[in-house]
Amino acid sequence: METNNLNSGVASPAAPEKIGKVRGGYLVVTESFKLLGRNKSIMMFPFAALVVELLAVAAALAAYFFAFGFSEESFKRLENPDSSGIMYLCLFIFYVVSIFIASYFQAGLVAVVSGQINGKKLTYNDGMKVAAANFWKIFFWSSIAATVGVILQFITSKSKYLGRIVANLLGAAWDIITFFIVPVLVLENDSVGQSIKRSALIFKNKWGQTLIANFSTGLFFAFLMMLGFVAVFLVIIFGGDNPALILFSLIALAIYLLMLVILSTTIEGIYRVVLYEYAAH
Repeated sequence: METNNLNSGVASPAAPEKIGKVRGGYLVVTESFKLLGRNKSIMMFPFAALVVELLAVAAALAAYFFAFGFSEESFKRLENPDSSGIMYLCLFIFYVVSIFIASYFQAGLVAVVSGQINGKKLTYNDGMKVAAANFWKIFFWSSIAATVGVILQFITSKSKYLGRIVANLLGAAWDIITFFIVPVLVLENDSVGQSIKRSALIFKNKWGQTLIANFSTGLFFAFLMMLGFVAVFLVIIFGGDNPALILFSLIALAIYLLMLVILSTTIEGIYRVVLYEYAAH
C-alpha cells in the first residue's frame, strides 16, 4: 500500500523549534498545503460539515415557523429574541448541535491528517469511523462549549457595551484554550476535562507558530476573497448594460467564496493537526 510521509521531501517535525516561531509558523502553513495536495479528499470533511450545518439551520427555522407561524411578528421575534429561559434553552440546543456537527467532521479530518503524517493512507470513511468512535466525547465537549456560549451571551445581554467587551475577552480566551481540543480528543485517551487542559498546554508551547499560521492563512485567503470582489466590480463597471453577465458574475462569486471558505477551513484543520503532532513528538 502506498504511504504518504510528512518527512518525504519536506521539513522535519522538529524544524519549527530549531528555526524560530516565525519561520516555523510559515513552514507549518506550507506543510499543510502540501498535505492537502497529496490527499485532496480531506476537503470533504469541511464540505460535509457545511452541508449538514445548513440542513440543521433549515430544520431549526422550519420548526420555528411551524411553531410561531410565518408572519411579520415571527420575523420580529426572530430578529429580537427576548431573554427568557426558553430563549436560552433554544440557544443552548442550537449551540450543541452546531458545535457537535463542526467537531464531528473535524474529528474525521484529524484522524486522516494524523494518519497521513504518520505514514498511513486513510480515506474519508476511515476518518468518519474514528469520529463515530468518539461520538460521546465529542457530544460532551459540545455541551460544555455550548454552556460557555450561552453564558457569554447572557453576559452580553446584561450590558450593551461593557458586557460585550467582557464577553469578547472571555470568548477569545476560551478559543485560545480550546484551539487544539479536537486533535487532543481524537488522538489522546483522556477525558474532556483533561483534553481542555492539554489543548491549553499545547497552545502555550506553540503559540508563536499558531499565531503566525493563523495570521498568514487569514491574510492569504482575505487577499483571494478581495480578488473575487474586484473581479465582480470590474464586470459591473464594464458590463453594466448586460444584466445576464452581472447575474452570472454574482453566482460565480458566490461559488468562488464558498470554495474559499471550504479550502480555508480545511487548511486550518490541517495545521492544527500538524502543530499538535509537533507538540506531541
